[in-house]
Amino acid sequence: MNLVPDLVVIEIDRRLVPGESPEEARAEVIRRLTAALPGAAIEHEAPFVAHLGLAEGGVEAEVAGIRPARRLGESVRATGRGSVVRAARYGTNASVYSAAGVPTVVFGPGSIEQAHTVDEWIEVAQVDVAAAALVAAVG
Repeated sequence: MNLVPDLVVIEIDRRLVPGESPEEARAEVIRRLTAALPGAAIEHEAPFVAHLGLAEGGVEAEVAGIRPARRLGESVRATGRGSVVRAARYGTNASVYSAAGVPTVVFGPGSIEQAHTVDEWIEVAQVDVAAAALVAAVG
């Protein structure tokens, strides 16, 4: 026998790109759901979190004549390790600081693929390199 529930709850995690507003993104999701489910009784709760994406050009932003992302990269390379500047394809509170006008860089040791997983871990040597790079960058 098929069972049909009387209620379905869907949670949607909709990330923003730079320049997009949380209100626009929410309205888009509501429009798409309404179009896909004509006649359905749909209730939309307020977003749990609504953060903007990181500001465009953040990698090249200057603070007192210094480009933090570039300086951190140079500091990491000075430790003998490689450094890559790229956009973060995951959620971060950095967008809150960026939206407030604070030039923001997301930096840290390890791999994002290992973060926030059941077996999350990081090599202590990577923490040491990151700490040395931070000290060199601000020193």
